[in-house]
Amino acid sequence: MKKATIIVIAAIYVASIVIVGVFGLKALIYNESNPITDIILPEQIEGSNIEPNTNGKGYYVLIRYREDLLIPIEYIPVPADSPSTIEVTITYQTGTEDEPTAELQHEVGYYLKFLQKGTVTISIQSTDNKKFSKQLDITAY
Repeated sequence: MKKATIIVIAAIYVASIVIVGVFGLKALIYNESNPITDIILPEQIEGSNIEPNTNGKGYYVLIRYREDLLIPIEYIPVPADSPSTIEVTITYQTGTEDEPTAELQHEVGYYLKFLQKGTVTISIQSTDNKKFSKQLDITAY
């Protein structure tokens, strides 16, 4: 082989390494963002229909009070396969700090335990960046 052929092969070899290094496949970290865009509430709680509030903010339901009233807080996030989680909190209640109307229990799901008659407003909120939420007023009479 001639000297020029060896130099050309070596130059092509070095150039191919540089080209593959610059334009070749790169490992890209892709973190799919799939935020919650809606929260679907059930149509009924304890046999009472959930209705939209007259002010257009949230929903309400009227439930007959009985001792040891425990209401499961049910919801379906949209999209259901979102990696975000849902957090439920009490934002308002008619009771006092010493004698609250209800307390929120979190085990496998969320439950609202009424201790006396009154109204409780709960906020159902996603924990992703969008912070989508819905409010539900539950009145035990």
